[in-house]
Amino acid sequence: MAQGNSSGRRRGLTIDEVHWHILREDQHRASVSARTASVLSTNALVVAGTALANSIRGVQRLSAVMVCSTIGTLAFVAASVVLASMALVTPRRWTPKRDDVDFDSSMVYHYGYYGGRWATFEDFRASITDLSPEQQLHGAVLELWKASYTHQYRYRKLRMASRYLIGAIVLLVITVALAAILR
Repeated sequence: MAQGNSSGRRRGLTIDEVHWHILREDQHRASVSARTASVLSTNALVVAGTALANSIRGVQRLSAVMVCSTIGTLAFVAASVVLASMALVTPRRWTPKRDDVDFDSSMVYHYGYYGGRWATFEDFRASITDLSPEQQLHGAVLELWKASYTHQYRYRKLRMASRYLIGAIVLLVITVALAAILR
């Protein structure tokens, strides 16, 4: 961003380099979404396995240990599903924590918020075409910062969802074993 050292080399990233990083963040977002879909699908299999384990016993009365194991499995699945859902979509609108940052220059990257920012196409066109190269670079860097921040949030939720899924799988194995033993 700034011109600098005595060798004549420019310091900082160009707008093209920042755009490359933004595209890379988009790939990370797609990767998190694909992994989250796998977690959600596996949770569905765990629920199906739990239902199957409970149906092995037929209409006989379930033992207390079997009920506890089933409830535990379903509780872990529920926690995993909630966390995975949070990894897919940030549950609230991202709002800046700093008042001294000009967020208008990064609005060009927020396709979902265009309607709220510009009432007409003419307003949009005028706002976008009037951005200086410095404002464009600032907006791109700001978007990269926001994308990195939300990626960190989503990835953290995905990891937590995966941990609960592992717990659900362990409890499913226990539930199946109990169903076989108590049959």
